[in-house]
Amino acid sequence: MIFLLFILFPLSVLSFAPFHPPPPPHGHGHHPFPSALIRNVSVPARRQFFQIISSNVTKEQIETKLTGWAKDNGLQTEYDNYTQTVQQHMKTSYDNLNKWLAGSALTLYNKLWDIRQNMGITRTEECQQIHQLLEAADPPLRCLVPAPQSVIPGPPPPNCFSSFNGH
Repeated sequence: MIFLLFILFPLSVLSFAPFHPPPPPHGHGHHPFPSALIRNVSVPARRQFFQIISSNVTKEQIETKLTGWAKDNGLQTEYDNYTQTVQQHMKTSYDNLNKWLAGSALTLYNKLWDIRQNMGITRTEECQQIHQLLEAADPPLRCLVPAPQSVIPGPPPPNCFSSFNGH
């Protein structure tokens, strides 16, 4: 009986905890860098990077623009290495979670994965779809199932997941 309480108590606490850290402030101060990739670029190149990832176009268009940005700034090899590392990490996580999760947790994770992999939507649409999916999920389930990593580097769009964080 006590063992069961040790399991249920953390789950009840987690059900009230936000599932996603608060988004960084937008338009105030410096932006956190998604990787070492942009730490050593010029200020104009950095601004251009954030303009690209903040644009309201599809993720596929953002990816194309980022490839051009990397080439224009002499970072093609670094960018290719970065994207390859991210893709490998995503695949490893996907494979592992498909082994470890079951039932409704696996179903939720695969729906999240499909949204993240849909390159024909904007980052804002991606956020809205994930938000709707998680909002409909049971709170303990949403706390147990991690959202897959975004294909696009950088912070989430403004106000992404804000209602889950009390903003």
